[in-house]
Amino acid sequence: RAYIAFRLILPPTLYLLLGLLFAMVTLPFKAHFGAHYTYAGGFFLWAFTVWLGMCALGFALEFAITILGPKFMGFFLVAIIIANVSVASVPHELQPWIYRYGVAMPFYNVGRAVRTIIFDTKNEVAQNLGILLAWAVFSMITVSLATWLMRRKSVNEYRRAKHGV
Repeated sequence: RAYIAFRLILPPTLYLLLGLLFAMVTLPFKAHFGAHYTYAGGFFLWAFTVWLGMCALGFALEFAITILGPKFMGFFLVAIIIANVSVASVPHELQPWIYRYGVAMPFYNVGRAVRTIIFDTKNEVAQNLGILLAWAVFSMITVSLATWLMRRKSVNEYRRAKHGV
């Protein structure tokens, strides 16, 4: 239980620090966070969006590391980047039917949220953040299950090797 708690508590804590640092990188470029919200509110909403995006994708990568191992992590990383980036650049309505999954992808929702914050487009920030939160929670559940299953598998292998069964 302690290991699972460690895997669920430490990454969001680190993502919080990284998300704030990443969000602060935009400050010298004078991003207009006050287009739809107040400047401070827009900035902290952007930082929260970055944090949720990092949680959503970071926990998905944690799950992949648990199942695939570090050796094959690169293959999953390439696949998830392609799946996310291919739907994030063009509006959903203009994409072919094969990319309809895009509205549920993290990059797409981070992009939509930042467009509302900076450019005052149609406000769907609650929906975007809800999808990112759903990704994060789902990935946290899968990380917990995968960690438990892999731990159970290694304990059973150890018992078989120890008892010679």
